[in-house]
Amino acid sequence: MHDAVAVQWKRDSLCEERQRVTDEKAATKLDKERYLNQKRQERYREREWIKKAKQKETEPEAVVEESPKVASLPIAVHTKRQNWYDPLYWNDIMVALQESGFNSRQAVHALQAKFHFDGRFNRLSHSTAEGWFSRTVDKSGNQGILWQENVLIRVQN
Repeated sequence: MHDAVAVQWKRDSLCEERQRVTDEKAATKLDKERYLNQKRQERYREREWIKKAKQKETEPEAVVEESPKVASLPIAVHTKRQNWYDPLYWNDIMVALQESGFNSRQAVHALQAKFHFDGRFNRLSHSTAEGWFSRTVDKSGNQGILWQENVLIRVQN
């Protein structure tokens, strides 16, 4: 009925055809990836070239005086905890709290707005500042604040 050799030959040819199609698809995909990568590199080089050209246009050609160096701030950019008791921070925090009537939200917003150029107080939250003091009311109804004892010790050190 069926010739075994013919069936095997047909099966082999179908297998070879499937392999050829698979290889062509893989080659096409690889060519496409190479082309996209090449275009990506060209766009990157063009952007870099434009940046350098703009930078050359905006730079002054002859700089006689250098601008004064900005004092380095003890900003802990990559750490979770910040020492807000450092004098470079604490003095500004105290002034802002006093100006805002010890409203910690207003004080933090004022500090962040005032020092937005260096990001010094971007990570200070109102709840942190609120934990430094407690609000009191005396017998006559006058409101005041009491600094936490551990805060005063840390500031002194």
